Amino acid sequence: MATPPTTPTSLHLHLLPPRQEGHEILRAAALRADGDTTPLEDIPETDRLWFAIPTALDAEVTDSADPFLVGLIFRAMTLGLPLHVHGRVSPTLLAGLDEFMAIFSAWHPRELHALPITADDEREPDPPTRPDEAIMGFTGGLDSCHTAGRHTTGRIGRRRVGLTAGLFGLGIDLHLEKDRDWSLASAGVRRMLDSVDMQMFTLRTSFHRLAQRPRRAFGAAVLSGLLLFQRRFGTALIASGCDYSRYTTPEPTSPLTDRLLSTGACRVVHDGAECGRPAKAREIADWTEALADLRVCFRYIQDGGNCCRCEKCIRTILDFRVAGLPRPAAFPQDVTDQQIASIRFKTFGAYWGFETLLLEAEATGRGDESWVDAVRRCLAARRRRNALKRFRKGFRRWRARAGLYQPA
Repeated sequence: MATPPTTPTSLHLHLLPPRQEGHEILRAAALRADGDTTPLEDIPETDRLWFAIPTALDAEVTDSADPFLVGLIFRAMTLGLPLHVHGRVSPTLLAGLDEFMAIFSAWHPRELHALPITADDEREPDPPTRPDEAIMGFTGGLDSCHTAGRHTTGRIGRRRVGLTAGLFGLGIDLHLEKDRDWSLASAGVRRMLDSVDMQMFTLRTSFHRLAQRPRRAFGAAVLSGLLLFQRRFGTALIASGCDYSRYTTPEPTSPLTDRLLSTGACRVVHDGAECGRPAKAREIADWTEALADLRVCFRYIQDGGNCCRCEKCIRTILDFRVAGLPRPAAFPQDVTDQQIASIRFKTFGAYWGFETLLLEAEATGRGDESWVDAVRRCLAARRRRNALKRFRKGFRRWRARAGLYQPA
């Protein structure tokens, strides 16, 4: 943030006037510390959140500060100062945020801090114009295809909602600088949504630029975009990235925390956590358009398709293999046992995804297949590397205590 003349004691969230830019309406908000006289439009990108919405969709956008409060909550928690919102905020959202912040500050006590939030106008948004309709965040991946497929076909049963739109945003999982990638991916997303009679909503946002840890704030990023449209929709769906058996560590989106970002006008539903990825693959096995345009790869861009080499591509191909299904057309190449065995995991979530994949393969009688043994080898290599790291760390501590070694 711009340095104020004195030590700040509170933060202020200001809504900026909407601005037309070509065929888009720019809606923005900024965080400013008390005593900071920097003009709102000059506040650094790390403290300013904007959404660029197609002019045709602007009539669906709320005038409340709810979406911006959700989008900036992690930035405010990092700073840890009391926050006042200059605008209207849902009391339902404020109550949910109290618990939301308590959870995340317990998970990340050194980095995130719960804080008191007040607003000029604590009042629920006007009721949505179509309360029986729902919108979801749709990336084109396996999780979002599973949610869209089962709600539009009714396979979910009593929990079905009237899902009529999917939101695909640039600046949430794809960086703003990757316009070409977004164009390639959005073409496939549109084909999938059109095939199940869902409307495609698009927007651009600066969220990825302001988030210090974008993955941690991913759920808030998606839901801030969805809550923009609470003037129309009574429900916002976010597709689960984990099944219940994997919620052993803090996750950026979960059944525990997502629901707390509901407002009085729009209910947030975390969908699909009862299903593992192979089960999701089975549920979309008859959706031809999804199998042709499935997008799971962050390297998607270079050739306009999934690379079939990264950890996420390999895991998704194996999800279909475990489910007893052929490789989807979205993956032009199959994977070899050598590729599987040489995977290096960048996150614990990726490692745990392969652990659950192995358990399912063994439970379905595939434990003797060569690719399953390759999965065992890559997991064992990860455990050996972790054990070596723990040994080295413990050894350095022992030497330091013994006065033999002073760490740099």
